[in-house]
Amino acid sequence: MKTHNAYTMKTLLTRSLLVLTVLIAGVSDVSAQPAQSADTVYLTQTQVNALFTTSSKSYPGVHDPSVVYNNSGTYYIFGSHNAIARTTDLRNWTSVGNSNLFGIQGSTGTVTVTSYNNAFKTNMTKTVKVLKAGVPTDVTFGNFDAAAWNCAIDQDGKAWTVAGNMWAPDVIYNVAMKKWCMYLSLNGPRWNSTIILLTANAIEGPYVYQGPVVYTGFRNTTDPKISWKLTDLELVIGTQSTLPSRYNRGEGWGNYLPHAIDPCVFYDEQGQLWMAYGSWSGGIFMLKLNAENGLRDYTATYPLQNDGSGHPLSDPYFGKQIAGGYYVSGEGPYIQHIGNKYYLFVTYGGLEAAGGYTMRTFSSTNPDGPYVDNSGESAIFNSYKLNFGPNDATKRGNLLVGAFGNWSLQTNGEVAQGHNSAIVDAKGRAFVVYHTRFNTGNEWFQDRVHQLFTSENGWLLSAPMEFNGETVNDDSIASGCHFALEDIPGVYSMLIHTYGLDNKALALATPRQVTLAADGKVSGALTGTWAMKEGTGYMTFTVGGVTYRGVVVPQTIDGSNLKAIGLTGAAQNGQMAWAYKVLPQHAVAYNVKKMVAPVSQNATIKAHVDLSTPSYFGASNTWESSQPTVISHTGKYSPADTATLVTLTCRIAAENYAFRKDFTVTAAKADSLPGDFLSNILAYYDFDSTPVVNRYNEVQKGILKQMLYGSYPTLKTDGVRIGQVLQINGGKQSTNTGGYCYMPNPLEGKTDVKGVTVSAWMKRADATDLFGTAWAFTSSYPNLTTKQQRLFLTVNNYIGFTNQVDTFAVNYPKVVNNSITVGTWKLVTVVMDTSDITIYINGTKFSKTFASTSGTNVADFDFTKLMDMLSTAKFITLGMGNGISGATADYDDLLVYDRALSAEDVKLLYTMECRVTDFTAGIVSGIERVNTGFRQHRVHDNSYYDIMGRKVIRPTKPGLYFYNGEKIWLK
Repeated sequence: MKTHNAYTMKTLLTRSLLVLTVLIAGVSDVSAQPAQSADTVYLTQTQVNALFTTSSKSYPGVHDPSVVYNNSGTYYIFGSHNAIARTTDLRNWTSVGNSNLFGIQGSTGTVTVTSYNNAFKTNMTKTVKVLKAGVPTDVTFGNFDAAAWNCAIDQDGKAWTVAGNMWAPDVIYNVAMKKWCMYLSLNGPRWNSTIILLTANAIEGPYVYQGPVVYTGFRNTTDPKISWKLTDLELVIGTQSTLPSRYNRGEGWGNYLPHAIDPCVFYDEQGQLWMAYGSWSGGIFMLKLNAENGLRDYTATYPLQNDGSGHPLSDPYFGKQIAGGYYVSGEGPYIQHIGNKYYLFVTYGGLEAAGGYTMRTFSSTNPDGPYVDNSGESAIFNSYKLNFGPNDATKRGNLLVGAFGNWSLQTNGEVAQGHNSAIVDAKGRAFVVYHTRFNTGNEWFQDRVHQLFTSENGWLLSAPMEFNGETVNDDSIASGCHFALEDIPGVYSMLIHTYGLDNKALALATPRQVTLAADGKVSGALTGTWAMKEGTGYMTFTVGGVTYRGVVVPQTIDGSNLKAIGLTGAAQNGQMAWAYKVLPQHAVAYNVKKMVAPVSQNATIKAHVDLSTPSYFGASNTWESSQPTVISHTGKYSPADTATLVTLTCRIAAENYAFRKDFTVTAAKADSLPGDFLSNILAYYDFDSTPVVNRYNEVQKGILKQMLYGSYPTLKTDGVRIGQVLQINGGKQSTNTGGYCYMPNPLEGKTDVKGVTVSAWMKRADATDLFGTAWAFTSSYPNLTTKQQRLFLTVNNYIGFTNQVDTFAVNYPKVVNNSITVGTWKLVTVVMDTSDITIYINGTKFSKTFASTSGTNVADFDFTKLMDMLSTAKFITLGMGNGISGATADYDDLLVYDRALSAEDVKLLYTMECRVTDFTAGIVSGIERVNTGFRQHRVHDNSYYDIMGRKVIRPTKPGLYFYNGEKIWLK
């Protein structure tokens, strides 16, 4: 099918006895079988079946998930708008109904289930302790109608309601109260929000309103519905005659002060109960809570301190600032003690899929800070800075999980992950639970759970995979490695979570392949070094000039039972790196079960077979033929005189594990078909190298061009083709996108042209393309949209012609025509003469519709006008030329004849295109010897052979023959 240089063949007919060896670039086709180690373990099919199975999870859809353990084997997540789910394994979740979530308590103490419309009006707490003259003193708490506060202000002329405004609850078990405590945000339209406490005897409710914890958005008495007099402010700062000016911010509240939203309640290591809260606006603040009643501790005091611009760092009512400020993004604060530190999680960006939502972490040795990231930068901002997205002005906060895709067996990329919670179980395993959206073009979301680890120096790490039941924890990592040192080297997929992704474009971090060598070097898409700390699971690796401190942990590939070595590491600059290597026996099993065999047992082979089966997870997938002269190791078909039994052996291997399977097939004999496929070839482009040349006239070259905003065509390999093929990314001429290839028209200047044939292999990429040009003949420069004479074929099997007077259309597209199948190579041959035009696909005539300026009857059109146009056209173009658009497609073996091939000729052409064939054989004329250059395994038996390898006693029929390894043309 291909030649490598002028007057020589890249690939010659091969067979067992008449060996004219397949050559590719001068090197014979080699076995794909690698050397086998003596200790290679060959897996059985039964073992393969056990080593790879698929699995699925029941993911919940709880926004802003807050995770809590019920102390009897079940985890719950509570989220915004009363969403609840539960699980016993942190993998499979069940939704929990919320019809019994809220209740009201009667005078006898009986709790009656009620709706959220009635649940927040009357608080059960009647007295609290406050400081009077420095002494804790019981005072009447009063009643605080939280629903009325929340709904006090209309929004755009519409009444505000509780429905849809119950955000981000946090649930915790209060040991002193022996109650489940829910801290819930009720949010109003003008900062008039409150975080309230509700309690229940059972984790699923009903929860009864106890009282407010903190208010925001209050005004002076000129705004009576949200007056500060309706809040608990005076219980904290004492009786006031007027609202202190520091709180009198009106509509500018958020520029200075925090918002009562997103509570996180936790016990510190000394048993003190705390609440962190806030979102964007004035930042994230913390308050001490009273463990005896779950409300704020009114006896705790906070100094009045600001940054000199009116922005509080500490406030008697709002507590202590720990993060954010100046309206930088940041919400969903969560604090969890892991190992020896407190870790603060904050989500930056907007919560929409394209909003740039990203979890950041900071750490401190104290529950109330100061919190800093890996580089030591504070979580508190002293001025506004954009802190997310491609134009961020700061890279503050360590990335925990960023938007990512194409990871392991992932189908949709994760974006906008955040508003997480975290938990440590009784086995010392820490977990993060977050909601994520996806790069699917909508706002659909689900929840995910990843295990958390800490590096040797205390940096927080997220596991590369979702939690799948692993038992590893920080203690086991510190005391040893879960893998033998010699098992760690190998091929890994590595993903770096970096700052600055283009969130509006739903950009994703994607993996790259690297190799960790036994000598401590990293090579591949990233280079660097790696090292383990002896006797531990701690690893340090440097890639791309950045050093990561991390751990080596067992992982399970999401959606399967595939076991892997996982690496996770954090850098001082805040980046997180993940990597994994599927264990070799599992990698082999995956490849075996995922391989779509290109042949079947006992099949008859009549054409090339694509044996370039893909491989995954660092495995190799190679083939070996028992008769490589008939079917090569790469699947190239070169038939013998008789049908030949061939064993094709597939070997899938990874490190010291392998699997092999034999396929017994029959290579069909070389059919003796009538016809002539070599005469009158004017141009043959094999696209095997650049420059792209016409093998019949090397003065004529194909020029690879790009449109102004397009890309150049490229040459690439394709398993089913020999050598290389031409890949063109189509575009539109109106937008100056795409690329194309054009070459001189070999028909130009020819007189009395009676027939033309154009044949080429095409692999179409776009299933919806109606008008994308495959090839065209044009009278002037190929990419002009102005009027010119042209004949073109589209990948939708539509042919158009105009000489600017007469026109015709064959198969004018009204719908997509899939005769040229997407993703499949098709040999499309167009035969034209003075009376008709015919399309063949894979050697078979394709029916057509016809319309022209002379009507719908083919016989009424004067096709000599087409012949005239073809003999005067300047160029042949691939991927452009109809004045509209070009096709995105791959091309191979473009042939142009100055005769109309017969149906027999076309059938023979297709047959020869499906086997190893030299299409430059038609170059020579007369009877002469042609120096074909060095060839291995020439046959020197003083006999003649035809191009199908059959011995000919006395050649008399004109055509190409081989004699002692040389080409002889008999005219």
